[in-house]
Amino acid sequence: MLAGKYKTERLEECPICGSKDMSMHHVALDKNGMDKLSYWECCVCECVFQRTRMTEEAMLEYYASGDYRVSHPSTVESEGNRYKRVFDWLHSAGRTKARTALDYGCSTGAGVKVTEEMFPGCVAEGYDANLDYLEVPLVTVHKDESTFGTYD
Repeated sequence: MLAGKYKTERLEECPICGSKDMSMHHVALDKNGMDKLSYWECCVCECVFQRTRMTEEAMLEYYASGDYRVSHPSTVESEGNRYKRVFDWLHSAGRTKARTALDYGCSTGAGVKVTEEMFPGCVAEGYDANLDYLEVPLVTVHKDESTFGTYD
């Protein structure tokens, strides 16, 4: 269990538009069923995000420690299937269009590819502090946040 092992921060505003108007979206258990993850939705731009999350320094430590691959032993196929389940849910909720998307912490890049497949015409890009896990060719992935564009 990783809860408490790494330093966290609590967001007081939407990471996309800066609004402080947000509401609880849902709570889920992590992939291993050990830690509760709370997801919030911005009432202005509808971005869904984790309000309490690891700091950037803690994420870099987490990736470097090897805990990441122990807690997330994924393949491109299993990672892609997780994204497909989320997007099936979004489609069932009527959210069938996206112009742009950013997968922050994209790991293998599978989510970027699945986003482009399930939202035709969407320009999807990824970001990850550690590109060593990138396995999907022909996806745009950034290591430097200064190269980001604007995303839906």
